[in-house]
Amino acid sequence: MKFLGASVPGGYIPLSQDGLASELGTTIDGTEWYMIRDYINGFTFMGVANNYIAYNPSSVSDMESTIYSTLTATNKTAPILQVDTAGNPCLGYQTGGHYLNVSGIRTSVGKNQFRLTDPYREWKGKSPTYYVETSEIYEITCNHWAKHFLY
Repeated sequence: MKFLGASVPGGYIPLSQDGLASELGTTIDGTEWYMIRDYINGFTFMGVANNYIAYNPSSVSDMESTIYSTLTATNKTAPILQVDTAGNPCLGYQTGGHYLNVSGIRTSVGKNQFRLTDPYREWKGKSPTYYVETSEIYEITCNHWAKHFLY
């Protein structure tokens, strides 16, 4: 929400994780992806209406080009990943289901790496922002039963 510069009539945006969880109907079982999509689509970002969709990438390169174009477009969006890290330690912890967002990009030795923003890592005593290669992002997205991300 901060990345997108969200604004609503009256200016109230529940930016705390607890506030968002309450708004999204989160339970101990988690949050439904369509609740996140519908919630974000109810806001105006930098004066522009938003239309997040669920997208199933067909390959690493498809995911990379889609994320790259959303981050560099005039009307930027922050892709929201729905992941399962079983067998892949790229987040620094294991989870069967978790949301985090992509908030930046850098190119290193000819490879794109995307910056992930993940408040859960901060609770674990680690930096909440870090870079991961697209192949790992693709793997942990495809490991999740939904196999999609929102943008």
